[in-house]
Amino acid sequence: MRKVLKAAVSDLDEADLETLVLAGEGSPGRALQYAEVGLAELEGIARQIIKSGDRDNSLKSELARKLSLKAATPRYRAFLDRAPSLIAEQIKAPERAFSVQSIEKWREASELASTALPKALDNQAVIFRLGSLMGDLAGDS
Repeated sequence: MRKVLKAAVSDLDEADLETLVLAGEGSPGRALQYAEVGLAELEGIARQIIKSGDRDNSLKSELARKLSLKAATPRYRAFLDRAPSLIAEQIKAPERAFSVQSIEKWREASELASTALPKALDNQAVIFRLGSLMGDLAGDS
């Protein structure tokens, strides 16, 4: 994965490379698609939300702003694809205790992400809600 990504995207720093390797989930093609739309930046913000909880909503607002414009549609689609997996990774982390509430957050995120485009839901509202679900994980650890 690292070799493929480095060959295809020469200006990746180590943090973005690591993020794309994780996001690709073993698929170099998926990782390359994510690299093309700049998913590493978005995932970095999402991970900050998960870690901090983002109680003042500044990170959620930033994420929603970056993904709400018409020109951001490919990034929005990529983020919708990635968000439930990111939540699942956090739930499965060895340091986390099992929580039915966390599983419910993953289920809601998965359903929202899969229906947002077909139902033409408001991008900002969808991203803000996904961010809220991620932020709630900070209190579930």
